[in-house]
Amino acid sequence: MCSSDLLRPNYHAAAYYNLGIAYWSIGDRDQSLENYNKAIQVDSNYADAYFGRGVCYHMLNNPEKALSDYSKAISLKPNPDLYFNRGLLYANNKNWIAAINDYTNAIALTPSNPAIFFNRSLAYGNLDQWKNAVDDLNTTLLLDPQNKSALNNLEYAKSKLNP
Repeated sequence: MCSSDLLRPNYHAAAYYNLGIAYWSIGDRDQSLENYNKAIQVDSNYADAYFGRGVCYHMLNNPEKALSDYSKAISLKPNPDLYFNRGLLYANNKNWIAAINDYTNAIALTPSNPAIFFNRSLAYGNLDQWKNAVDDLNTTLLLDPQNKSALNNLEYAKSKLNP
């Protein structure tokens, strides 16, 4: 590192971001949140800091702020984890269509993650879209053959598909 690096705002933003991660890992939620806030104050386009703060808010049961931060991070630098986490928030609020859209976006970016297919199948099931649920559960099992929840849900979805 050069002394000129210390003058760059994104260097400080990254330092605060890393402190946010460190404090979270030792269970100090307040300090974690404070450091993510500082990172965003230094660099308002730091997508990872919005993601980290969004995770904090999500885990602290503040879905409105988490949703806002996930959305901001997605607008800056989309990635499958952001779409997945925002999809989880939508699903928790029974906004199944928004959840499906986010899971679909996550799948487009990482088509080999069985958890995304599994969660999208749950959203489809809540909309009584059993064919789509079955398709996603089959994909989940192709990617993760030992997934007992997917196997159980597949049997249930098939029973709803063919009553």
